[in-house]
Amino acid sequence: MGLRINTNLASLTAQRNLFAAGLQVNKSLGRLGSGLRIQGAADDAAGLAMSERMNMHARSWGQAERNISDGVGLANYVEGIYSEIGNMISRLKDLAVNSMTGTLSDADRVSLQIEAEQIIAEVDRIANGTHYNGLSGIPVGDGSIFRVPIQVGINADDFVFVRLTSLQPDNLQIDTVDLSTQAGAEAAVAGIDTGIQRIARGRGKIGADLHVLASAGANASVTRAGLQSATSRIRDVDIASESAQLLKANLLQEIATKILAQANIQPHLALKLLQ
Repeated sequence: MGLRINTNLASLTAQRNLFAAGLQVNKSLGRLGSGLRIQGAADDAAGLAMSERMNMHARSWGQAERNISDGVGLANYVEGIYSEIGNMISRLKDLAVNSMTGTLSDADRVSLQIEAEQIIAEVDRIANGTHYNGLSGIPVGDGSIFRVPIQVGINADDFVFVRLTSLQPDNLQIDTVDLSTQAGAEAAVAGIDTGIQRIARGRGKIGADLHVLASAGANASVTRAGLQSATSRIRDVDIASESAQLLKANLLQEIATKILAQANIQPHLALKLLQ
């Protein structure tokens, strides 16, 4: 190879290799520092686009999980109220059965009627005054709402419903209970039994809704985990592999630096030919 002064080809080659090694060192350090293989579109445009879509879907599924958790909270809240109303109506049935017996006096039945009226008034208060999530929240017992939609997926139609039952005394057929007479108590029993049945059906629907929500929650959790796993495989850096790349780049950078130093000496050899 001839000796040249104006253009040092060996030096230019060494500079190019040094620059490339420096870029690789910086890239590897950035990946190891951030934990991401893809730090920008230039690293992997297709992978970045795919992982971004997956990441957005994973976040949406995470919100769906929180929605489902809220729905389970609502259903448990309602089921607890229904349980208490059921206990109160069962007590009303006890009073009616007691009033039907012939051993009671009229004064005894008046006392039973007073307790029955208190029970009915409390059922009415609960029906009209119970809301989920504060006074401005969902009225769960007044009969104005019978289905509460719970978003359990990321599509517009991914709903399941928490089904409600009216707790109004007239809907439970306990609003006209009269236990002050034996005949009135006998007439009231059928209505009270209807109320007990409606509360039992309401609790049954809530139980079914809770089962559906549990299944939806499991599906949302599995789906979100799968998306996050897929996103990780695309975007996250393999620490072992990238560490090896960094070591290689550091060695190449050191070698290129030494070669550049030697290449820069070559033009001085031409001076010896002029001596």
